[in-house]
Amino acid sequence: MRSKREIEDSKFQAGATIVRLSKLKELNYLQNPENTKNEFYKSVFMEFVIELDYLLNLPIFKRVIRKINFNDDIPQFKNDLVGKYDDILSLIKFLRNTLCHATDYKKRYNAKTDQYLAYTFRTYKDFAYSMEGFDQCPYPEEIAVVFGEHVIFINRHIMRIFIDLCNHVLELPDFVAYKNWVK
Repeated sequence: MRSKREIEDSKFQAGATIVRLSKLKELNYLQNPENTKNEFYKSVFMEFVIELDYLLNLPIFKRVIRKINFNDDIPQFKNDLVGKYDDILSLIKFLRNTLCHATDYKKRYNAKTDQYLAYTFRTYKDFAYSMEGFDQCPYPEEIAVVFGEHVIFINRHIMRIFIDLCNHVLELPDFVAYKNWVK
């Protein structure tokens, strides 16, 4: 069982993470299609996904998470070797794991030559090659993150779940004080 100190530290870390991600969201850096060509875009994207996954898996937010989960524009995916996803929570977890494990089997697309998937950030105007062929982001003013046959959208998926999380978490008694830091 966790001590009171550990629980308080966990709440503080969660609050600090919400503030950090809110600052990144406020910059509109990830949401702006012009930034996808910037050399730091992938780094900011990776930080956002890793920290968001951390928040979405905290036991203290379990009730909130059930309320905000969705599966809009998320096709079901299941592969015994690679894993599965069917909603935003499992897609974020899948994405986080493939981002963090550079030579993970989830990113391998050619076992014979030991080649791995690369992440591409595509806007409505851009085309990206994937295992299924040429794909285009179907939504104007949106950014599709394409990794092989997998796609996640910055605004429709990542920012939406983060905003929903903040709207619910910042109403909890232990997190009301963070409202002043989050816009």
